[in-house]
Amino acid sequence: MNARILLAACLCIAPSGGADAAERRIDLSSFDSVRVEGAFVVHLITAASPRGMMHGDPAALRQTEAAIVGRTLVIRTLRDGTPHRAGNGPVELTIAAPPLSGITVIGGALVTAQALRGDMINVTITGPGEVQVDRADGEQLVTTLLGPGKLGIAGGRVGKARFAASGQGVTTASGLDAGEVTVMLDGPGDASVRARYMATITHSGLGRITVEGSPKCRILRQGSGPIRCGTR
Repeated sequence: MNARILLAACLCIAPSGGADAAERRIDLSSFDSVRVEGAFVVHLITAASPRGMMHGDPAALRQTEAAIVGRTLVIRTLRDGTPHRAGNGPVELTIAAPPLSGITVIGGALVTAQALRGDMINVTITGPGEVQVDRADGEQLVTTLLGPGKLGIAGGRVGKARFAASGQGVTTASGLDAGEVTVMLDGPGDASVRARYMATITHSGLGRITVEGSPKCRILRQGSGPIRCGTR
């Protein structure tokens, strides 16, 4: 059974954030992935051991929960019946940890990550959220966009990558060096990726698919939108 560990924290007025800003320290144990539910700003930075800090409106911090469920750090708003106060913008969290293998976003969060790493890397965005990753390195990468989300992967290297999107989502991962790529696009969204050996494309929408590199291209379905595959 997954143990749910509430994180100890210290609430104090931040000297540089103005009268209405506060900081809350997060004590973390080890975890492999992060799940963000709601309109938070989360920065994932690489470090040898886990630690974290929240910054934002004091009332919003009191309603923000960061809990480890199994091997996943879950960030969300407490549902305790207290009326939600928007405060002065979203709560911002900086989480330091070894490279994670998974990011899940539900809602309008912005998540940035210095690195993702693992045999199987998963990124899922449901809704208008955004995930920006500096590097992803591993055997397999699977990404899923449901709705108008945005995903960017600037660099890294994986053996196989699967990019699926339904809706207006935009995937920008032409800086990621992938051996084999599968792209599945349903809707008006766009996808830009790179493949070395093989690209398999299923296009059911109006959006644009671009596969850079010089792979062998296999198009299973051609939608109304343009496909460009095998460019340098």
